[in-house]
Amino acid sequence: MGTIARGGCAVLTLSLLVGSLVTVAPATVSAATVSRAWSAKVGTVGANGTATLQTYTTGTGSLALKLTYLPASTSLPVTLYRGTCAAVGTVLLKLPAIRSSSAGAATRTSSLTAVRVSAIKTATTGTGRIALRVGIGRAAKCGSFAVLPVPPLPHTTVDPSTINGKLLMGYQGWFSCPGDGGNTGWDHWFNSGVPDAAHFRVDMWPDAGELTRAERCPTSMTYPNGSPAYLYSAADPTTVMQHFQWMSQYGIDGVFLQRFVTELSLPNLFAQRNTVTANVRAGAEAYGRVFAVEYAIGNDKPDPNLVSEIETDWKFLVDTGHVTASPSYLHQNGLPVLGIYGLGLNLYPNQPSQAMELVNFFEHNPDPRYRVTLMGGVPGSWRTLTGASLTDPAWAAYYCSINIISPWTVGAFSTDAQVDSYYDSTVAPDMARASQCGAEYMPVVFPGTAFHNSNNGLGPPPADQPFNLIPRRGGELYWRQVYDAVSMGVPMIYNAMFDEVDEDTAMYKIAATASDQPTGVQLVSLDADGQNLPNDWYLRLGGAATKMLRGQIPLTPQIPLNPDGSLRSTFATPPPTFRAQITVQTTADWTTVRVSGATLTGLDDVGSTGAPTIASYDNGVFALNQPLTAAEAGRAVSMTWVVQLSDVSPGSTLTVEIERGNLGATTVTLSNYLGAQPVAVESTTWAGLSGGLNPDTVQWPASVVVEPVGR
Repeated sequence: MGTIARGGCAVLTLSLLVGSLVTVAPATVSAATVSRAWSAKVGTVGANGTATLQTYTTGTGSLALKLTYLPASTSLPVTLYRGTCAAVGTVLLKLPAIRSSSAGAATRTSSLTAVRVSAIKTATTGTGRIALRVGIGRAAKCGSFAVLPVPPLPHTTVDPSTINGKLLMGYQGWFSCPGDGGNTGWDHWFNSGVPDAAHFRVDMWPDAGELTRAERCPTSMTYPNGSPAYLYSAADPTTVMQHFQWMSQYGIDGVFLQRFVTELSLPNLFAQRNTVTANVRAGAEAYGRVFAVEYAIGNDKPDPNLVSEIETDWKFLVDTGHVTASPSYLHQNGLPVLGIYGLGLNLYPNQPSQAMELVNFFEHNPDPRYRVTLMGGVPGSWRTLTGASLTDPAWAAYYCSINIISPWTVGAFSTDAQVDSYYDSTVAPDMARASQCGAEYMPVVFPGTAFHNSNNGLGPPPADQPFNLIPRRGGELYWRQVYDAVSMGVPMIYNAMFDEVDEDTAMYKIAATASDQPTGVQLVSLDADGQNLPNDWYLRLGGAATKMLRGQIPLTPQIPLNPDGSLRSTFATPPPTFRAQITVQTTADWTTVRVSGATLTGLDDVGSTGAPTIASYDNGVFALNQPLTAAEAGRAVSMTWVVQLSDVSPGSTLTVEIERGNLGATTVTLSNYLGAQPVAVESTTWAGLSGGLNPDTVQWPASVVVEPVGR
């Protein structure tokens, strides 16, 4: 996620077309008569309402204005001109002034004659763009028009009053190109501003087949057939409108729009971010989606102004941009939802006192305009203050004070077994801790990740950034996370990310094959892992995930899509699970136990005895340690876990592998839970010395946990 054009665009000439406009009362026109349509959000970040321009098959047209937050009881001129708010062209049409009410609102639908419509069509031919200005001078409000599909696509409207039951995607919106009016160059597309394959810094190629001529950003790259390769800018309202049309089409609820704190003090990036915010707002409102702002922390050095920068910007968005007044702005518990990503992450040297100051501002502000339901994008190890988390104990208070806890897990796992292990060993206790804090829990899911090209044009790829770092496996990685999350009863899901091709987490339309992307650079196409997938596969998966989260399709561990991307009519059901209990006791200084022949999920540590230094389960291994001196004294330690076993049948076998130190013995006991209380059904003790890690293996019939004893 100069100053922005806040409507202060100068009119260069007066149009000779004045006088051919007729102002009429609002009229209903059948969608079948509409030949072309455009929409614009007026004012900074779309604060001042909407303008909708339509042309009809009769050759005439209309301009509908629905404006707010204007100077009260004032007559304001209305002008159409060529170009955009950030790149002013000549005046196309000067319209009769509109008068605001005492409350600063104004609504009007005006008809346009065939002559006027012809001029508009000419101005928008090819790469032509048009914009609207209401008012005079620096106080004027401006809006750039985005093309709307005609006829308008039908869509549902997502409930903006709650985040519960929603899958929301992060929306970076940070891509730009020269000529988009933002003065940010090739931001996030190319290093050093050189638009060729050698400097291309992202790992996936967005499918550009639906870009109109006006949206295309020409590069020096070419496709295998020699044709030119184009990219897009998120500053273009038509492109962002298309993104929200896709969300509506595929059943995606909406987005967390990133707002990068390090950009707030840079005029050109601040302006670009406000332009993208207006575009996102327009798209969400047009297609009944929801959006919420998420501040992304990114300072690699201490920032003493962090708190004031965020607070000042939020006041700007609320008071000047009126973003929370949008009918599409997401709310929870009656308050706007706001995210802050990165506080507590060890990449960013911020202080817990700064985080708590922000919590106090957003959750306890005496001015209700600025209060929010606060979502924190926190480190994956937030609960233990280890790994990616800063370790100051004061961070624990911050994590426990936010309203929604959303740990960042992109790159944390790559196989289904690793996903299952992570959810059992980390997400389950995370959810329990969040509940203790009185917070909601929002897990992050991602399709895959890679950032092999991030250094292109600057030097060789770092050794830790291989091509296709964590493969998507045709959606299997993504779906396993969604399945585990829904299985655990999460109320909401954060999906990384809608548009981040930088790090290969993008969910929107992607090049399906190598022939659909430019030559000269390694890129991850959708067939990179051997599957033949349509370019919209991950949008379809996101829609299916949303349905499963809401219970609109059955919980299923298998991707519920046919090869063509259509939703299946029948669904694979989850495998039967059997509750069991595993107890490990040892008099050695260390021991490990691995159980195979079944899938272990839902692990719950129900207690330990003695004084173990480690009593854990991680990635399929139970580990139990005590000090060597305690083992030499013959002391015993134990731990007990309740687990769910799946992928087992009465005829299958469970394999138990034990390793331990040279002292003492290890005993493993398996109990079933076919009744109200656990019943011990198998046990083994290993005290021998077999060399090395002293391994021993035993096998038990799985029937002891599947069927009652003695059956």
